[in-house]
Amino acid sequence: MSTPDPTEFSPDLQTVIDQVRVEVAALHGELVRYGLVVWTAGNVSGRVPGADLFVIKPSGVSYDELAPDDLVLCDLDGHVVPGTPGSQRSPSSDTAAHAYVY
Repeated sequence: MSTPDPTEFSPDLQTVIDQVRVEVAALHGELVRYGLVVWTAGNVSGRVPGADLFVIKPSGVSYDELAPDDLVLCDLDGHVVPGTPGSQRSPSSDTAAHAYVY
């Protein structure tokens, strides 16, 4: 599988990716709210419906600083999709495990 080119994402796919980013960022807030994480350890990811993509928390970013555009978009092999918001960051050290599940 080759890493997708974000310039080829349809407007509808981009809307779905943006929605997943918002949902996953909000879920990280819930991890903090319920005391399920410590410092920056632990995260959730979200599969992008209709595409072989998911978003995941970047490594080392605290939950209170996390915004939807900080999340890293990856393909199902766990490779970062270059040129997308968050792509300058390193994805979570758990990315391979999340990709395997998807």
